[in-house]
Amino acid sequence: MDAAKLAEKVKRVLQKQIRAKGYEAEALLLTPIEKNLRKLNITDTGENTPEPHSENIKIVVTSHGIKENSTELGDNPDEILEFIVIEDGSESELKKVEEDRILIYLGKKYIVELVSPATLAGQLIIKEVTAKAVR
Repeated sequence: MDAAKLAEKVKRVLQKQIRAKGYEAEALLLTPIEKNLRKLNITDTGENTPEPHSENIKIVVTSHGIKENSTELGDNPDEILEFIVIEDGSESELKKVEEDRILIYLGKKYIVELVSPATLAGQLIIKEVTAKAVR
C-alpha cells in the first residue's frame, strides 16, 4: 500500500470513528470580509466594519479549561479551547479554520491563535487548533 492510499484510509477511519461515537460538536466560524489593517488607528471607530461571514463547522473538543498567565502585576487566567477539525481540502476559504478567525462555541467567542495541520503523505488529515476566549 502506498502512502497516499494509507493517508486516505486513515482519514476515512478517523472520520467514521468520530462520527459514530458522536464526538463532533457544532460551532460557528466567523471570517471578516476585509482585514482591518488600521487596528491601532484611534480614529477608526469600527462603525463601517461589515458583518463577518459565518459558517457552521464541526469540531472535536480535546481540551477546555483555564490556563494561568502569570505577570508581574498578578495572575491573568486565560480560558483556552483546544480542538481538532477534519478538513479534506475541498472547503471554501471562508470555511477553513485559520489563525485570527473567531469561533463561537457554546455561546462564547474564541479567537483562533494556533493552527497545526497534521499531514500524512502530503495529505491533510486533521488540524489541531488552540483558541483563547475573547473578553
